[in-house]
This record gives sequence, C-alpha cells and structure tokens, in this order.
Amino acid sequence: MEAVKEQKALDTVEERTTEEIEVPVVSPEEWQKKVKKGIDVIAAITKHCQFEASLQGREISVGSLCPEQKESLAEDLTFLVEGK
Repeated sequence: MEAVKEQKALDTVEERTTEEIEVPVVSPEEWQKKVKKGIDVIAAITKHCQFEASLQGREISVGSLCPEQKESLAEDLTFLVEGK
C-alpha cells in the first residue's frame, strides 16, 4: 500500500516536471529598467523611514510605522511604481 502511494507521488511529480513551462523572456534593457525601479523603491522606503526617524528622534523601520505612516509610504510607492 505504501509503495503504491509513493509511486503515485512520483508519477505526479513526473507529470509536473514534463509540462511545458512558459518563462517570459526579458531583454537586457527591460531588465535594467526593472532593476532601477527596484532600487528606486528601496531608496524611497529608506528615505521615508529616515524622514520619520528624524521627526521621532529614533530609528524607524517599516514594521514600526503606524497605520497612517504606512499609508503615506504606500502612496509614495504607488506613485513611484505607476509613474504618476
């Protein structure tokens, strides 16, 4: 009985690994844009936390932001990512 379960599990894995998987091809230029956007997002988060820290006189991380501060950060990031 156990051998049958193991064989079924192996068959399932084999079926999944033989399926064609579409992987999007990203040009080097597009990849550079994505990396730059990621770096810009990290910089925005860092600046936002630094600004809040300067107001409160203590180190701030994203996790320690209050709901209003998180909403403000989310608005900043949405603006940055969507380019509006």
